[in-house]
Amino acid sequence: MPTEGELRGLLAALELDTAGGRAELEARLASARAALLASCTDDASSQQQDGVWGVRDRVEAKYTDGGHYAARIAAVSPDAYAIFWEEPDENSGAGAVLKRDEVQKYV
Repeated sequence: MPTEGELRGLLAALELDTAGGRAELEARLASARAALLASCTDDASSQQQDGVWGVRDRVEAKYTDGGHYAARIAAVSPDAYAIFWEEPDENSGAGAVLKRDEVQKYV
């Protein structure tokens, strides 16, 4: 389960309000995740542009167990991506902020 700090970090990466308790943070992330995924297509042919993935691109992102799982890019910064897991669970939370080398092409 993500810590409140991790939830705030993801919200900050998305340039969203980071105030409130755990329930408010999770609700804000759930809303942002739903809006992003609603705007995505099922097209799995995302391609990097100049070595960078773009918002809404489908990728595989590294999870804490070392495996890579389907995700969508939610925000891009100079050295990291904010992602939303396509199939989040209680342990993963809605998403994460990952280093660029922790995100790879969706296969």
